[in-house]
Amino acid sequence: QALLAGQFEQARVTAELVRLIDPENSRLAFLYTQIERELARLNADASQRQAFESRQAQIRAAVEAVEQRIARGALLEPADNAVSRFREAQSVGGGDPLVRGARDALVAALLTAADRELSADRPTAARRFVEAAGTVNSSAPGLDFARRRIDEALIQQAALSTAALVPAPAPAVAAPP
Repeated sequence: QALLAGQFEQARVTAELVRLIDPENSRLAFLYTQIERELARLNADASQRQAFESRQAQIRAAVEAVEQRIARGALLEPADNAVSRFREAQSVGGGDPLVRGARDALVAALLTAADRELSADRPTAARRFVEAAGTVNSSAPGLDFARRRIDEALIQQAALSTAALVPAPAPAVAAPP
């Protein structure tokens, strides 16, 4: 009854009392086996729970590091940046909802930084942010649009550079009458 009720220590004590009274009891071996199985299952469950909790703590710490770098604007620079910290978080728990949330926040921050660079007429710098966002989430919404804007800005810059290099046509000199 103690075994069925989940009172494993009580079941063990009762089995020991039975062993003292009737050492040849045919049910003792079965009871000891069942008690040991249940205790092993409990220990395994506790170990799994502890491993899960440890992994969750690692994920929370890694995601927090990503969020701190995003808040500081350390998206790509220095070496200890938001993208590198995201890679760490992803290696610990890629499918975890916290990591997916950090991924989305990081991509949004990278695309926002790219937009700022485009507004400042720096398409090459903007491309670095967009390409980094693409390595974090290749199917992120807004990537294709940002890439098209960068391409258009680069084409426009090239056209302006080419126009500046082409000499203006010389004014036509009127022939003497």
